[in-house]
Amino acid sequence: MAKIYYGCDEVTKGWSRYFDLCTLLEVPHGAKPPSVKTLNTWRVDSPKGFCFAIHVTDVFIAELVKAGDSGASTLTEAMREAWNETIERASALAAKAIIFHTPFGFNPSDNTRALIRAIGDELATDAKQVVIWESEGVWPVEESMQLCIDHGLTYMVDPFLLREDDVEPIGPDRAYSITERGGMRRSFDQFDFEDLVDSTTSANRVFALLRGQYKWRHARELQQVLKEG
Repeated sequence: MAKIYYGCDEVTKGWSRYFDLCTLLEVPHGAKPPSVKTLNTWRVDSPKGFCFAIHVTDVFIAELVKAGDSGASTLTEAMREAWNETIERASALAAKAIIFHTPFGFNPSDNTRALIRAIGDELATDAKQVVIWESEGVWPVEESMQLCIDHGLTYMVDPFLLREDDVEPIGPDRAYSITERGGMRRSFDQFDFEDLVDSTTSANRVFALLRGQYKWRHARELQQVLKEG
């Protein structure tokens, strides 16, 4: 079985309680990101083996989207500078994963695929962290997973949607986003997470990001499955 890290994107009832429940914290960037000093404190105060998954800076995403819109296919100096800032923040946190999220509007094309390849070939290759790409929009899942594997990235997917579509996740590392979905099943139980854990035997590491209304329930369910496994 793979090493499975799971957790949410906020700490609501204190660090001690969070560390008892989860093994991962997703750290968004946002308008008021934690300082490098704060990230260092989190690293020092976290248990051995705890996983932080930190997002790239907002500037990096803004520059990536701008490049995509302009038809560019190479990384800009502004993107490299923003990436270096991300690496500094990830190092302060001793993060195990870096996440970059492309929004709606950043759609598949020759130049946007070239930009993703460049992130993998020129930035992720020197990173100590697993670099995870999460996309919105019309990126085909199987094509995107293969693109990531070919260029040293890990593609984030909804594992339960993959199962419904009879698609097998691939790659040495897996990144899962687990949340409710409009018009579909909204929460998952222990049996679902047992199936999910059983499907990870060929992976090295799994980063399960629990989001949305039912994230704390999902954390408890997944914790129980892992304890019993």
